[in-house]
Amino acid sequence: KTLSIINMSVTKNKTDADDVILVYARIRPPAKRKIHRHGSGKYEIIRKCDDEELFQSDTASTSSANSDYILQVTAPKEDRIGGYIDNSIGQYRFNFHKVFDMSDQQEQLFSDAAVPIVDHTLNGYNGTIFAYGQTGSGKTYTMTGGTSCYDDRGLIPRTISHIFERCKEPAMQSKYYYKI
Repeated sequence: KTLSIINMSVTKNKTDADDVILVYARIRPPAKRKIHRHGSGKYEIIRKCDDEELFQSDTASTSSANSDYILQVTAPKEDRIGGYIDNSIGQYRFNFHKVFDMSDQQEQLFSDAAVPIVDHTLNGYNGTIFAYGQTGSGKTYTMTGGTSCYDDRGLIPRTISHIFERCKEPAMQSKYYYKI
């Protein structure tokens, strides 16, 4: 497995205020031209329900004690110092509310991360979705999608469609007046 990450922060105002910022990671396949001669870092996605002990020890030292996923990345030793003795840590752990693997499709990302935010926004709460990450990490693909297939639509076109579908619901029509 190889690693390239896009982080997506989602802010959501909730009445019970237990989560203000939700942070997601999306792992994308590496571009063929970007694969290093020693390979790329390996990763493992660990869910809280699969390894409760790891979460108890790991979240004590982090500010993300309410996260449900750990992304554990192992960097290849050959890449770190160039052949010299290297006693540094080769494994890194990052906490996220959810990690989307390479096999996860745009629809799953949209339904898990964006739909709750859009629905809260339609109910009068503030909501923001933004993607950030290194150049080439997949931010544009995640937000706008691919052009070759309708199923590859990103979060923006799916959100627009979702808003229009919700506006057609009788309960929404009686509560609000929409003008574009």
